[in-house]
Amino acid sequence: MKQNLISSLKKAFLILFIPAIQLLALRLYLHYGLKLRIGFRGTTDYDYILPVPTAFLLFVYCLDTAKPLVLKLQPRVLTFNLISVSLFLILNHFISTMPPHLAFPSAAWGTLLAAVILSSLCLWVSPQTYFRNPNFSTVLPALLIAFLFPVYMNSFEEIFRVFSLATTFMVKTIFTVFFRQSVDVSYSITDKVLSLKHSLLHLQIGKGCAGMESAFLFTFVYLAFLTVHHKILGVKKWILFYGVGIAMMFFTNIVRIVLLFWSGVGLRSWLSFEVATSIFKAIAHTHLGWVLYGVTGILYFRYLYLHSITRSNFESFKSEEMLPA
Repeated sequence: MKQNLISSLKKAFLILFIPAIQLLALRLYLHYGLKLRIGFRGTTDYDYILPVPTAFLLFVYCLDTAKPLVLKLQPRVLTFNLISVSLFLILNHFISTMPPHLAFPSAAWGTLLAAVILSSLCLWVSPQTYFRNPNFSTVLPALLIAFLFPVYMNSFEEIFRVFSLATTFMVKTIFTVFFRQSVDVSYSITDKVLSLKHSLLHLQIGKGCAGMESAFLFTFVYLAFLTVHHKILGVKKWILFYGVGIAMMFFTNIVRIVLLFWSGVGLRSWLSFEVATSIFKAIAHTHLGWVLYGVTGILYFRYLYLHSITRSNFESFKSEEMLPA
């Protein structure tokens, strides 16, 4: 599994390199060249920096497990990609100069952006290779991971309430037991936020930090893992390991909140308010969760895979011993 993961990581990096460069260049040109601020409502670019590469790595790993991908430059796709990029630039130049009363051409803009992204992902692997792979169905959980933030931020209110109350109870217990109530922890039902107050830092944890993100991430990765390795465990074991994994990711989010809060307090005590706030928002708040989720998930699925393989080998060895000589 380790060798497959490393091989898939290399392939995913090579495939994503050109799309990442193109999207970064387009973003800079739109924002600073044409002064356009176009995006998806309720989200920012930062919400996709880690989910999208994680999702694509998972997808490539699943494809590699069924049939290893062979990277080869696709000249026709490259031509189509360059045409799509050119048309996208022309359209955005037109948008930047069109009168305010004209409706925004959202369908054309979205179609051309999709053409740019999809064609760039097929520069080294043909579309037929993707579609014909036995594990192509894992594209669904991969897409759900890529768009994880808007998925759970725009729905699942009842689940959010349960996670918020459970998270509040656990965080409050930890700070009470280990920090002797030096931090005031409270939950506002009206504002739907968990508040952590310290003399140096006041942190409000909303829907994006209540633990749903880690639970949804684990669920979608688990679906992909189940699709690829469905034969290694029985139904009861799959259900059991799923429940254990959800609990594990929930507690990982609790650890995240505690580390997040105290990293903010530490930065505020060492640096100026403005510098500490900038570092906290850019690094700790934005990416700490996904780093912890990624490490925890890799360790868990590695254990799950090794456990299943070890058990399978043991049962095979036992059955061979029982065979008559």
